[in-house]
Amino acid sequence: MSYLIPAVIFSGCIVFAVSWLCGKKSTIRHKIPFTFFLAYFLVIFRIAFLCRKPGSRKAISLVLFETWGQSFHMHAMFVENIIMFIPFGVMLPILFRKFRNGWLCVLAGFICSCSIEIVQHITQIGYLQLDDVVTNTTGTLLGSLSHDIRTPLSAIDLYTKALATNLYDKEEERQQAIAGIRRNADEINHYVEQIVQAAREDFLQREVHNGEIYLSKVIHMLHSCNKRMCMRCESSYQQVRRHF
Repeated sequence: MSYLIPAVIFSGCIVFAVSWLCGKKSTIRHKIPFTFFLAYFLVIFRIAFLCRKPGSRKAISLVLFETWGQSFHMHAMFVENIIMFIPFGVMLPILFRKFRNGWLCVLAGFICSCSIEIVQHITQIGYLQLDDVVTNTTGTLLGSLSHDIRTPLSAIDLYTKALATNLYDKEEERQQAIAGIRRNADEINHYVEQIVQAAREDFLQREVHNGEIYLSKVIHMLHSCNKRMCMRCESSYQQVRRHF
């Protein structure tokens, strides 16, 4: 992408200028995430709205997995739509604390994808496709999983620091901290096993049967998955808080 570097430079200038005009004293460490997030949005905007002529695409497709197709090129485009929104799921929770709730993060990705599809349909510069919404939302979900992995890592870090500084006076508290480390390590191991298992699957050779499916059912599945992960993360934090 020849426009990626200019987008980053332009975004950096905007972020530093806004920070200077507002008189906010923030470090470069805080400005960099906003710079990349703005650059990411500029790239998405160009891909979604500036790469095609208005009026060139008018079709609507509400058939799930219709864009999977039969060729490698169509498979690659399908996977690309997932990858395109992974940075959204990674960066949004970093910049905005409220979106560290996995469900809210995925919902934001869903709304953003729906907005893009609707604007593309109105301007007729892109097809309105259910697959795009599903794949973009899936990408956001995958990106948000990075925070679900960091949560047990943070808990392990707190436990080890407490043990290293002899914060616990009683042997029972120390054993509880060790048990917390083991529990969170098992949780990370579970995530890693799921990732490895998914990586071993021959995704491109899977058979896809076209048919009707309600979008509400897809949203319910994503909501249930995120709700379970959020409950596990909340449980880990509550256990750590009881020790500090």
